[in-house]
Amino acid sequence: MLLEGTIRTTKPETRSFVSKRLTEIAENTAKAYEEEAEIEIENAPSCTNNDKALAEYAWETAEVLGLKPVRPEITMISEDFAYYQEKIPGIMVWLGIGKTKPLHNPEFSANPKAIEVGARYFSEIILSLKPHHIA
Repeated sequence: MLLEGTIRTTKPETRSFVSKRLTEIAENTAKAYEEEAEIEIENAPSCTNNDKALAEYAWETAEVLGLKPVRPEITMISEDFAYYQEKIPGIMVWLGIGKTKPLHNPEFSANPKAIEVGARYFSEIILSLKPHHIA
């Protein structure tokens, strides 16, 4: 039997705990049936975990520009960007672009107006960032 999946947690120490427990459960379940378990867990990025102070700053910046920010539900997305966030404070912001095919779909096409708004928004975040915005 082969079991594959993704382990996503909000903290590296939780990911270590889950990996350890998953290994123990697999090995003990196999042992109960007089079988063996081979466990291979690859390190994947953590979930993105936005810095609270930077997220608030990004929210305020959107409001100043007349944008209508929406607080997304907490998600367990796993992006390579999380590796950066393990080293320095960071934020991942989703930019609404209207109705289109989903991201990673070959027919995806971003609205050019959304690209313009996004460039203005992200430029403002970068150009007006001050040390006190970083926790």
